[in-house]
Order: sequence, then structure tokens, then C-alpha cells
Amino acid sequence: MTPSPNPAFKKVEDIGRNHVPSPEVAEAIAQRRVQSEPQKELSPGVIPLSLEEMRKMDFDPPEFIVDQLFLKNGINAISGVPESHKSFLALDAAKSLALGMPFLGTFPAQQCKTLIIDEENSYGRVLARFDALTNEKLDIGVLCGGHIKIDEPGTVEKIIEYCHAHGFGTVIFDSLSSIHSADESSNSQMAKVFEYFIRLKQANLTVFFIHHEPKSSKSNPSHASLRGAGDIWAKCDTHISLRHPDKDVNTIIATQLKNRDAERLPEFVLAVHREDDRTWFEYIGVAPEQVGLDGRTDDAIIQLLATADGELYQGQIIEALLGAQGIGGKRKIPERLNALAKTKLDCRTAEHGRRYYSVKPEQLDG
Repeated sequence: MTPSPNPAFKKVEDIGRNHVPSPEVAEAIAQRRVQSEPQKELSPGVIPLSLEEMRKMDFDPPEFIVDQLFLKNGINAISGVPESHKSFLALDAAKSLALGMPFLGTFPAQQCKTLIIDEENSYGRVLARFDALTNEKLDIGVLCGGHIKIDEPGTVEKIIEYCHAHGFGTVIFDSLSSIHSADESSNSQMAKVFEYFIRLKQANLTVFFIHHEPKSSKSNPSHASLRGAGDIWAKCDTHISLRHPDKDVNTIIATQLKNRDAERLPEFVLAVHREDDRTWFEYIGVAPEQVGLDGRTDDAIIQLLATADGELYQGQIIEALLGAQGIGGKRKIPERLNALAKTKLDCRTAEHGRRYYSVKPEQLDG
């Protein structure tokens, strides 16, 4: 559905949240609209700018609400397989923003009031997690079980109005799949869902959402790790993927898979500490290489097959993966297919001896 107009949003003449035209350019744009030159319009009131007009404008540089990690007035994704601490880490980010203290003790954070819309956890669980993180007073709002669907008419307008009235600058949604009514595997439907997130951006709100990954991505995160349509990843400004190495629940590997406005950070390691009723995360540093060539090739094969529409035969797999950085080639891929067929892959031999592969059901996230 198409978002309804809202006077709280900047008009087209404002040229977006980071674009402030000079008075001369603003006046020229206004005059062109008054003069109504249909042949220069893409649609009523929508007129492309020339490069020279753009050069006369003042552009604010991108600003991070958490340095190098999360974009202010952006759409920021935190994803992971089940029990990878993604929700817990999002609460830790909200704590850092509330206090204006560095996230994970390492990444400077602006002070900002956060609203958490949680459709997966109870008030009691959210409170217990915050109490485990800190006993300090935090200016944070929480809504659990509100049956919020951002694609229902009027919902986004109400969120914007509430945030502006109560001074919230950041909204965390847990989880993405719980806050809309669209088919998550449909690019066209998810593009419409993200139009509502863009409305929040245009209203000068920073958006975080938590999303799930299939189990097959736990050792080889990529842009395809996000469950559902590819448009979910395409619409993000930043994306962090979390996983535990070798079932070590006290260690998290964080991979920044996307950052539109800065160079992506290398993978880094977090330690999870627990003592009595307290839990905290410690930044350890840049992650060492976790797996060798065989392991990286195995992960790439499994990820490809997990996201494929049906079986693939060996030649298709080689063609899809050949040249990918850090994995094997024409000799290594068939070797690893034979090894994986004994453990994680189903293999079917068709006519002329062609072998088709698919991921065993137990390897996929149900």
C-alpha cells in the first residue's frame, strides 16, 4: 500500500534529509513548479535537478549515531541465527545511546532517546536483560506485544508523532518479520514495507531492526544471509551479522556486511561475560581467520544451495562460485562436494551420470 501524505515529513522542495539547497536554488525550484512545465516533470511536482544545480547545494556529510557501525537517520540491520545475542546486543546499543557512552566500550555513540518496539519478547524478559546489562537509570521507552504492523494505514504516522512528542530519536524493531503483513520472500512486497522505514528516516528518526538468518549462514555470513527477499538487504544502510564460532556461546563474531557511507570494518570478536545476574559484552579486537580453504569452500557451497530454487548440479555450482574470493576452484569444489555429500548434502544421480545436490533438511532453519 502507498504511504499517505503527512505534514510532518519534509516536502520534495527540501531535497531530502541531508540536502540543504542554497536560497537561490530553492527559489529556482519553486519558480519552476509555479511555472508548471509538464515536459520537464517526471510526475506532477517532481522535477530532476541538473548537476550544476546540485553543485550549488550544501550537503551535510553522513553522520553515524554509533561511530562506523550505525547510521544516524538510517536503516540499520542486526541479524544472526537463533541465540546469537542479536536482541541482547541491540539493547546494549540502546543503553549506550541513552548514556551517550561508547558502544562495547569502543565505538563512540551519540546520546539519544530510544523507543523499542518488541513483538517477540515480554516486558519481563526485556527488563531482565536491561537489568543484566546495567543498573543505571536509562531514558528508554519499551512497547511489547502491541501488535504493531508498520504497513497498516496510519501506524507509521502514529510512531512519528509519538517519537517527536516524547523526544525519541531512535526506534528499534524486534523483529522485522513480526511488524508487517507482507510476504517476506517477495521483493515487491518488502520494498513497500521499507517505504515505511524510509518515512521514519525522513522524519529524522534512526531505525534499527532485528532479523533472522538461516542456520546455513552461521559460519559464512553474506548479503544473502538475511532471511527473505533480497530487497531487505538492498534497503539497509548498515548491516551487522552475528554468529558464535564452533558453538562457543561465550564468543561472538560480528561481521559488518554493509555500510553505505564508510569503509566496512573488518570482522571483530566480542566476549560474552556472565557473573551472578550480570551480563556484558567486551570488544576483543579484529577476528582471526576462523576457517581454512576447505571450510570456506564448504560454507560457500552450502550457502549457495540453501538459497537456490531447487537442486543444482556440479557444473552449475562451479560456475556460480568460480572466482569468489577465498574459496577453492575447479578442483577444490568437486572435492568438497564429494565430502559434503557424506554429511550435509543430499546427492542424486540423474541420466548420463549427472549429480544433483541439495542441502539436507536438518541443515536448514525450519
